[in-house]
Amino acid sequence: MKMPTPREWFKNCAPQSGIAQRLFWYILMFSLFMSIITGGLQSYFHYQRELAALEENFTDIERSQFPAIIENVCLHNTAALFKQACAIKNMPYIVHVTINDRENELAFAGESAGRNLISRQFPITCFYDKATRQTAMLTVTASTDDITSAVMKSFLKTLIRDALNTLLLVLAILLFVHYFFKRRINVLINCIQGLSPQQVDTPCVLQRAQGKTRDELAMLAASINALRCRLLECYKQLNEKKLELNRTSSVLTHILHSIPLAIFWKDTRSVYLGCNEKFALLVDLESPDQIIGRSDLNLKCTAEEVEQLQACERSVIEKKQRQHIVQHLRTPAGSPRWLDSTLIPLIDDAGSCYGFLGLIEDITGQKLAQENLRQSEQRFRSYFELPLTGIVITSTEKSWLDVNDRACEILGYTKEELLQQTWSSMTHPEDLAGDVDKFNLMLAGEIDQYAMEKRFLRKDGSIVYVNLAVGCVRTADGGVDYVVALFDDISEQKKSRDELMMLSAAVQQAHEIIVITDIQAVIQYVNPEFSRTTGYSSEEAIGNTPALLRSGKHDEMFYQRLWSTILQGDTWRGRFINRKKNGELYDEEAAIYPICNAAGRVTNYVAVKRDITHDLKMEQQLRQVQKMEAIGTLAGGIAHDFNNILGVIYGYAEMSLDPSETMPQINSNLQQLISAANRAKDLIRQILTISRQTEKEALPVTISPIIKEVIRFIRASLPSTIQIKQSLSAKNDLLLADPIQIHQLLMNLCTNAGHAMKESGGVLEINLHNMHFSDTDVQEYPLLKSGDYLCLAVRDTGCGISDSNMEHIFEPYFTTKEPSEGTGLGLAVVHGIVRKYSGDIRVTSEVGKGTSVNIYLPVVARETESKIEIASAIPRGTEHILFVDDEDALVKTSKIILERLGYRVTGLTSSEQALALFNKTPDAFDLLITDKTMPELSGFDLVQAMKTQRPDMPMILCTGVSIKSDFEKVQEIGINAFILKPFNKQELACIIRDVLDRRHIPEWAQKT
Repeated sequence: MKMPTPREWFKNCAPQSGIAQRLFWYILMFSLFMSIITGGLQSYFHYQRELAALEENFTDIERSQFPAIIENVCLHNTAALFKQACAIKNMPYIVHVTINDRENELAFAGESAGRNLISRQFPITCFYDKATRQTAMLTVTASTDDITSAVMKSFLKTLIRDALNTLLLVLAILLFVHYFFKRRINVLINCIQGLSPQQVDTPCVLQRAQGKTRDELAMLAASINALRCRLLECYKQLNEKKLELNRTSSVLTHILHSIPLAIFWKDTRSVYLGCNEKFALLVDLESPDQIIGRSDLNLKCTAEEVEQLQACERSVIEKKQRQHIVQHLRTPAGSPRWLDSTLIPLIDDAGSCYGFLGLIEDITGQKLAQENLRQSEQRFRSYFELPLTGIVITSTEKSWLDVNDRACEILGYTKEELLQQTWSSMTHPEDLAGDVDKFNLMLAGEIDQYAMEKRFLRKDGSIVYVNLAVGCVRTADGGVDYVVALFDDISEQKKSRDELMMLSAAVQQAHEIIVITDIQAVIQYVNPEFSRTTGYSSEEAIGNTPALLRSGKHDEMFYQRLWSTILQGDTWRGRFINRKKNGELYDEEAAIYPICNAAGRVTNYVAVKRDITHDLKMEQQLRQVQKMEAIGTLAGGIAHDFNNILGVIYGYAEMSLDPSETMPQINSNLQQLISAANRAKDLIRQILTISRQTEKEALPVTISPIIKEVIRFIRASLPSTIQIKQSLSAKNDLLLADPIQIHQLLMNLCTNAGHAMKESGGVLEINLHNMHFSDTDVQEYPLLKSGDYLCLAVRDTGCGISDSNMEHIFEPYFTTKEPSEGTGLGLAVVHGIVRKYSGDIRVTSEVGKGTSVNIYLPVVARETESKIEIASAIPRGTEHILFVDDEDALVKTSKIILERLGYRVTGLTSSEQALALFNKTPDAFDLLITDKTMPELSGFDLVQAMKTQRPDMPMILCTGVSIKSDFEKVQEIGINAFILKPFNKQELACIIRDVLDRRHIPEWAQKT
């Protein structure tokens, strides 16, 4: 940054006010500055004097104190040395004194602390052994801080005194100047500033005593008063002249701007002096005043145009004669102007030309009309010859006067051949009547033009479709001079349009739902089937999104997978559970795929969907029929297994009743009885599951045990002539599926294979192994995606399937069996199960050699098997339990088991008796365990009746089947848990403890 000069600094610091204030400021600043300078010099000399005095002190120490110090050092008189050191220390500005010999400090006084110190060392010598030797050192330290402090105090006192004197003097000067000078100058200033015709009668008066000698200020006031009077007279005269000039100027301006010609005037240097509004408008100026001082170059004229104009203007000035010229100029906006100009010289009384006047008439319209007419003829001819559309000019008699090349190309004739034709001969006979009617209406003056789609006959006899537009050119009296027809070949467009209309009709009449959306999933089109299925009209759907149909049955992950598929450019196929407008749910099968433009960018999505609600219901019915067929097939095997299990139970029970048996052997027999009962329990549950009509949730399941179980069951129903082989080599056989459906799938395949070999016998082979499909492999399996799969192969050596039957094997009810041997639903059910789990099925067969069925199902990653936990101890309790069941044996055994666990149990076989007992003492029981189905009151009725007395009492329901069908009722009446029959001691004890302790409350129970 540049440092300011002293003059600039004073100028910036001085206040921008009156003379007296500035004078006060300048004197004050100068006085302070001089006070600082003089005070600084005085302080400097004072400081030097004090330093000189300090040096005198050092000299005085050496002169007066040194001999005594030498003597005391030689005598080692430390007390005297200390007194001498203190005496030196008390001298002005001395702060520290030390006396040291070669080894020790003999004496010291004061402290050596401080910043500005001055030290002097004085060697102490003695004459010893004929020589002078140094025995000690005197060090004296003085501080200049006190000198500086004293000097600064003196400087501040002087500065404050001088500043006060200066301030008082300046204030006196200020008062004097203000009284005798400034207030009178202010009067003169105010008088001059207020000088106007309205205040000219008020004279300038200085406030001073009368009769004193007039000074310069008084003379200045008198002069101002005289000037007021003269200005008033001049102002009156100027007003009169101004009014006269305004009247004259107004008349001349009105005349100038009313003249229809553009008028301007210049000086001899071709500089504009003025113009009227017409000329300003001509040169694109907003007002005539903007022209003053400009030249033609300022009006954006070209150099050539300016040179031409100035040559004419110089000729007018030199010859002093008017001149007429026609100019072609361009305005600042770039538009052309044709001007007819007359230049008139302006001559003064002495005969000299001091400028010239220009009168301009704009003839641009006339010139442009002539040019447009010429260009119009050229354009018409060029347009006529363009190969964009066919053009024909005909007479009122429909003869062809002129045609262009495009018309010849469309109709297949040469120009000479077409000029020999007539309009009627070229028109298709079926279109002639309509064309003639409109042509006659145009000739009659009712219409000026018409357009239509019609057919022309080409030279080769073919038909060409054209879009025709016909117009007429009329004469001044309204008659038709000639007719112009424009047409273009639309044969290809008509073909595409017909195809589009056919496609549109197919979409409109299709029984599939078709929805088209943009890339933001906003619906742009729905076909009528959408409205018939969902109940929403097209107006309600268009502009909305498919979320309009959401039922809430699918989670967000379902829709994320959908979007992930179609955003990758792939087609998504799957099923929706949607909601109609009336709230009804329905199932639909859908395929959603993207539509790309020519650049490959996705522009829309199309969904083709079908309501499969009825189909799914039929499929469930077919599946149930198939289940019942499977149960009938398995009846022999199930009876065989039951007989085996019962045989085990009878055998071990009889052995336990034998008196000769020992207690350890009896315990072992009882363990075998329990094991056989558990096998029977599992077998019953499998049978119930097969016959159940509801769908189970897909769970991770290993398929190898299911295959072994199916082989064991099917072995009992197959003749001994059929050999069964198995090869289960899969390392990972974990599927995400319903084990019952996998069981059903295997049973159907094995049953069909056994039927194919029932007469001749053979081999039934079941293989299970892992496979990996790469991106290349899945090209042969379009229903599969790349990944790991489990291949289940069922092969037989039976009669095989013919080619004619192979096309229908997956159709429901198609069968080659006798009416009493099967329903034809087996392979249809198998196909449905495989597709449900995103798999594929391939069947190969050869008549007389056998059939092979390969099923590919996606595997899931096998998680690390957790270690088997040791069962915890059976929980016990002391609460009072009311146990109700219509089976007396079950009540007795359960009562004994619970009492051995510590509970108090009241067991009853009558639900009415149990309710009566409870109503007498409702607080006597802690828990109710009741059967679901009883002859008097059902378990539900008993729970509801007891809940009216004890709403908080825990309830457990016993049932032999699943409660899914009664799930809502279980929630409504407030049952805490349920247990499936038959149950063992561990299961019963754990669930009782859980309910009583409220540790594990089912989610459905928490919602009640």
